[in-house]
Amino acid sequence: MRDSTMSIFRLLRIILLSLAIPLLYLHRLTNAPILYLNVDDTLPTISKTKRPSILTQHYEVLEDTVRLLFMENDADAIQYLEENPFHSFKFYTHQLPPGVVTVDMVSSCHEKLGAEGENLPIGEFVKQYCDWSESPCTPMRKTSSPYSKRRNNYNIDSVMARLFTEYFGPLRTSNVSHATLKIVPFPGSWWNGHCLSWFGGDQSNNLKLLQKSSEISLTDASTLFFFMNKAATLSVDFLATSRPGELVIPYVNANIEYQPDRLISNMNSTQLEKFYTNKVYALAAVYSVKIHGNGYARRDFTARIDEFFGNGTRKYNNGTLGDRKVYIEVIGGFKRTIPDEAGTMQRYRESIFCPCFRGDRPDVKRFFDVLLSGCIPVIMTDYSEDDTPEHFSGASNAVIYPWAKGSFGEDFPTMGIDYSKLVIEISEKECYVDCMVATLEKLLKDPEVMREKQKNIAKYARFFAYGMQKNAFQHVDAMSALLVRARHYALHEAPSK
Repeated sequence: MRDSTMSIFRLLRIILLSLAIPLLYLHRLTNAPILYLNVDDTLPTISKTKRPSILTQHYEVLEDTVRLLFMENDADAIQYLEENPFHSFKFYTHQLPPGVVTVDMVSSCHEKLGAEGENLPIGEFVKQYCDWSESPCTPMRKTSSPYSKRRNNYNIDSVMARLFTEYFGPLRTSNVSHATLKIVPFPGSWWNGHCLSWFGGDQSNNLKLLQKSSEISLTDASTLFFFMNKAATLSVDFLATSRPGELVIPYVNANIEYQPDRLISNMNSTQLEKFYTNKVYALAAVYSVKIHGNGYARRDFTARIDEFFGNGTRKYNNGTLGDRKVYIEVIGGFKRTIPDEAGTMQRYRESIFCPCFRGDRPDVKRFFDVLLSGCIPVIMTDYSEDDTPEHFSGASNAVIYPWAKGSFGEDFPTMGIDYSKLVIEISEKECYVDCMVATLEKLLKDPEVMREKQKNIAKYARFFAYGMQKNAFQHVDAMSALLVRARHYALHEAPSK
């Protein structure tokens, strides 16, 4: 009898271990808290025994975001956090009403159209071409350009919609009355217009359905809406704008190397010094001279490449700046896309300076790629009447850049990133591209000034990375900055009713 009982216990022990080990292994792989269903809430959340520590972790991320946004102004950051505590912060993600296109529908549309374009079954297309991240499926490569199709420029609404829809952690509530922010996860950008039409509608039709919803208020200052509109609605976009409630955000870089847990922001001082010391190139620039906007700077720079860096640089890429090589690739013809994304990003990481000429609009994807890569952006700079630097003529940096100093309202002048501490500014009025080389050569001989720029970039690069999958809502990044910025608008800037 005793032997039989012992056998049963051994069997039970084996069964329990066989169940527990995969669970613990999965937990270690994902490096995420194990979620349990809490009977007090309809959403899967952390169980009561673990909730305090996990909530503390999430709130600390938001508090650290605020501290960084005050850039060394510790007293102002402490006062802000005392007056605007995060201990009760929650967001609520609306369920879209019937008839409104969802991010899953948009993703399936991209998969179908992509599979048709590549003449493949959908399953095979997804296996071969789909990006790893939570953005809609888009081809990772194409004969003419692996860059343009791997990461399209206008997928931010879909990325955010999926992140806010699929997140079920402690920052999300199922009770709208408990929410500081309400999220409308509608992927309604013009980029997805053809997919909206594919499901029998367009932007305006979907917007009308949202406006008719009894549960969604698009004019509520605490409702975050991913759609360009002229109402006093909290929304996000790339375009520089001074319309109330429109927040400027960085592009999405879905490359694994630029996830928050892999950035230079996570390096210790020894690793960072090694990263900067081992730079291969003094300068790297990969760009096209064909833009719809004002391309005079990039055209003039291109015409004088050999003059600046030595004969043969344009043709053979054998130029130098100081005692280091330069890498310059001018994309020919009317192409607007980089032919080798991985190689380009690697050269940005290996370079000290990266010129970022203005694009068609103030928002230039290269600017964020360069910062994420730890390269110092070189910006042609104009100045306003009060001598305030403008990196895009006629538009304040506070309007152009995400989370910028001056964009949080007159009552918070010290809040936000001072981009002048991250870039090299070349005056358009004084010397234009003529003095770029001389300026950069001088900086190469002044390592203290250069290293200060690099350290600032390492500190703030995290604000341009979107944590996805296991990184979602776990780090100080673009999403934590968005939550802080949107909450700030709802509390301090929204028009009073």
